[in-house]
Amino acid sequence: MFVFLFEAEEDKKMVLEQRPWTVKGNLMLLNEWDPDIPMNQIDFSRCALWVHIHGIPPRLVSKENVSLTAATVREVMAIEYNAVNAIWSEFIHFKVQVKLFSPLKPGVFIPMVGKKPVWVQLKYEKIGDFCYKCGRLSHDRSTCLEKEVTKLESTDGNLVPTYGPWLRVDSKLRDCFSAAYGPCVMCYP
Repeated sequence: MFVFLFEAEEDKKMVLEQRPWTVKGNLMLLNEWDPDIPMNQIDFSRCALWVHIHGIPPRLVSKENVSLTAATVREVMAIEYNAVNAIWSEFIHFKVQVKLFSPLKPGVFIPMVGKKPVWVQLKYEKIGDFCYKCGRLSHDRSTCLEKEVTKLESTDGNLVPTYGPWLRVDSKLRDCFSAAYGPCVMCYP
């Protein structure tokens, strides 16, 4: 555990607002410390993350549907939603608290009347290394205790790896289903 002291309050505020931070691919969790709480009681089991929602059909884009999707991830902290731009945007943005020892939420299937469900992919900002087997931020694939890669069933009945580089905002891979049909060697054990 490290303690950072800031001379200027605005520097501390900027560092905390721009969380999470990564060091050599590992999450560095920063929490504001209350001097009345012993250091061994500071909770480092959760992390605030910005998440992008990709692929909501334009007819279903609404603040209510974004809120419902965000709530499937974890505790919602903020939603950046502009009704005028939401339909035309590449993604919609929200911030959540996630538990480090729980799998990341990769996305959701949205039911469509008379059609196959639509997959809405979630992509995470600044998540650093995470486990492609089980989707947890607390370790990577090399130290994972799970025997099998977690898989997700597509609407065609195919099983594909749930977790991989497509969960990162900066990934060129659209989602787990498109990655499964292309060369994604690092996604498999």
